[in-house]
Amino acid sequence: MTKAGKFLMLIVLLLGIFFRFANLDQKVYSADEVRSILRLTGSTSEQFVEQVFAGDIVTNTQIQNYQKVMPERTLTDSINAIASVPAHPPLYQLITRFWMQVFNAPISARVSSILFSLIGFACVYWLCIELFKFSLVGWVAITLLAISPFHILVAQNTTQYSLCMVTILLSSAALLKALRVGTKSNWLIYSITLALGFYTHLFFNLIVFGQGIYVVIRERLRLSKNLIAYFLASLGGILMFTPWIWVIVTNVEGLEKNRHPKPTIPEIVRFLISDLGNVFIDFHDQTRSEKYFDFLILILIAYSLYFLCRHTAMKVWLFILILIGLTSTALTVTDLIKPGIGLLRSRYFLPSYLGIQLTVAYLIANSISSTSLKIWQQRLWQLIFVSLISLGVISGVVISQSRDLALDDQKGTASSLNLQLAPVINKAEQPLIISEATHSFVLALSYLVDDKVKYQLVKPDDLAEWEEKINLSEVYNNFSDVFVYVPDKPFLDFLNKDKNFETELVPTSPEGKHKILYRIIPKKSGKQA
Repeated sequence: MTKAGKFLMLIVLLLGIFFRFANLDQKVYSADEVRSILRLTGSTSEQFVEQVFAGDIVTNTQIQNYQKVMPERTLTDSINAIASVPAHPPLYQLITRFWMQVFNAPISARVSSILFSLIGFACVYWLCIELFKFSLVGWVAITLLAISPFHILVAQNTTQYSLCMVTILLSSAALLKALRVGTKSNWLIYSITLALGFYTHLFFNLIVFGQGIYVVIRERLRLSKNLIAYFLASLGGILMFTPWIWVIVTNVEGLEKNRHPKPTIPEIVRFLISDLGNVFIDFHDQTRSEKYFDFLILILIAYSLYFLCRHTAMKVWLFILILIGLTSTALTVTDLIKPGIGLLRSRYFLPSYLGIQLTVAYLIANSISSTSLKIWQQRLWQLIFVSLISLGVISGVVISQSRDLALDDQKGTASSLNLQLAPVINKAEQPLIISEATHSFVLALSYLVDDKVKYQLVKPDDLAEWEEKINLSEVYNNFSDVFVYVPDKPFLDFLNKDKNFETELVPTSPEGKHKILYRIIPKKSGKQA
């Protein structure tokens, strides 16, 4: 690698780190993020609703305290809250809780995720060395990972997917080294990486299953020393995960039961093309130019897979093809049969995207360094590499400037719409928000409004509580502005039945199509109480 090439990769690496941190405190929080932070700080969703949605006036600071590690909520509280949703194993959440306790800042949870993302650079390099025995592939892979818009968004998301990436890469590299060296210590290291993966995400079992298929095929279905060692190491990883298996078995009702519409074949095709492109480029607008780039990237990926299978041994291409194909196939088939996982969510395809990036990195590294290619061919591949980097840099700039560009699109969700509501609420001198909205919406909004904002929160579909707690005449006289946040129709009808007051829609977008913020005003035909 030339000095110019090393300098370029260093600059890209630094840009990738910068884009992960840029305007981090300005990004909207998604419902998944605030629920995750709520658990790791020691409260369940049920506890939060019971304590805060009781009809009493609470401050924004009180709401935000449920997104911070507070002295009154201990580590035991956090463990119990995390265990209440066993679908999310505890490793990432406990590490992040410790990080938040040490660095008591609003964005400390996101910084934790970014640090795991940076650790992934070293892990992908190690995996490339084990797979390809060619350091340039490792450096190209780090460059693509650093500037990938998908991985930048993964890093900025306060959920376990950055750590999930680390455990996938780490276990893969550890397995390949154990197969190569064959010592007990290497198999023990591999077993530990499996336990780390299990404690990070339940989908990691697909990674382990794929690695098992790889070892069986590589050993040609023979009960070899390596195959026996793999089974023992896997058993060790499962045994280390046994405590959480017990948590799952004893708390089955806590497993999240997601419901999503069944995707159609055209939707799946559009999703795959778009999200494969988003691994390398994401301008957040789906313009014709971006769709054109998506098509070109699809061609590049297809050629990369062809090049990989033609120029590497079976033990190399088989490993990557299983990494790419197993998770995506399992999710697609499962969701087509019984919708529930959410096929059109890019984060679930993390293993496949990692495999694709490894494939493209191998193609580029070999093409720009091959002595068998003509000079113009080398220059062409250098141009392709620089173009991928440039598109990634532009995508990073777009991400850094967009407050609602997130791992899974926030457009049209409450998290994104909060950006339009918060300025309106913050302009009021002494605002009150009345709401029976989903608790995650309220938590996400609390990051964007000023501490002067207060809330009166009630449980949904609880007419008795509404009648007992909500007195529009009283709050109207005590606050400069009274807003109604994300009301459903029954709640809006209840408020409009008041003889003195009614609700008025507050325009929060030029087209006014999102009816999620209202203001309490006196009825023109009535008199104030």
